[in-house]
Amino acid sequence: MPHLLSSTMNSTLSSTAIGLASGFAEEFSEILPALSSNTTLQDAVRVLIAQQPMPGKVTEGVDRLAKFRPILDELTLGRIDFYMAFAQVESEIPRRTSAHWRSNLVVLLRRFVG
Repeated sequence: MPHLLSSTMNSTLSSTAIGLASGFAEEFSEILPALSSNTTLQDAVRVLIAQQPMPGKVTEGVDRLAKFRPILDELTLGRIDFYMAFAQVESEIPRRTSAHWRSNLVVLLRRFVG
C-alpha cells in the first residue's frame, strides 16, 4: 500500500489519481521520485499541505506550522531534497523553541538519516 500522510490524503488521492498506481510510492525512499513523476499526485499533495492540519510535535506552537508548510511544499515540488528540508526545519523551526524539545525522537531520527 502506498505511503500516505493521512486518511484524508488517501481519499483525495484516490479520487484524483485513480489508475496511476505506478506513480505511487511503495516505501519511504520512493515518495519524492513518485511526486516528481506524477504531477496529479504532486498537485493533490500540495493542496493537502496548504489546507489540512498537520498534527505533530514539529508543528505545535506559534507559527511553527506556518514555517513548516513552505518547506514541505518546496520538498514536494523537488526544489529541495530531503536533507535540505531536514536542515531547513532544524534551522527555521529549531528544537529549542518546541514545547517538546526534551524528546529524543528527533535526535534519533537525525542519527538515522544524517
